[in-house]
Amino acid sequence: MHIKIEHLLFKRSHVIPLTQLKGHITYIGKKTLRTNPYFDHELNQTTKSRFIKLLNSLPSKGNDCGYRMIIHFNKEVSGHDEDVLKEYIRMSMGELQELMGQNLDWLGINHFSHDDRLPHTHLIISGYNRESKGKVNLNSYHFLQLEKSLISYLSKAVKNGYSLTKPS
Repeated sequence: MHIKIEHLLFKRSHVIPLTQLKGHITYIGKKTLRTNPYFDHELNQTTKSRFIKLLNSLPSKGNDCGYRMIIHFNKEVSGHDEDVLKEYIRMSMGELQELMGQNLDWLGINHFSHDDRLPHTHLIISGYNRESKGKVNLNSYHFLQLEKSLISYLSKAVKNGYSLTKPS
């Protein structure tokens, strides 16, 4: 089995105003039948209200409130343990945090449909660091590094015959 990220896409190449970000969080939650589909850096199940509360507590001036992106996978990913995929996303986001030298607050949701569409993960990243209240400046280099990290984790899992089992 070969797994790769077919493309990494974020809807805009700049930060998104808070109302649009909140609307997108609600929209992506409606595209799933699960009751609590969101996950973050520590929890496999969290709520959108928890993340929105965080966003509301951070400074926001104009467009400086966050980023959204969609990671598309090939169909082979959709049959595997979703919690394991969440862990690989967490590990990749951890590498991104190390690269940037700051913690990131983010919210994710997986969409694995049974129709012809590709499985994908939505990530919403806060535009400010919760601890320092400093601005988070992501650019295409950071997204490329995240993509490389995910490809590495998923490829190693398949190559080693772990079939996306949890990393040791």
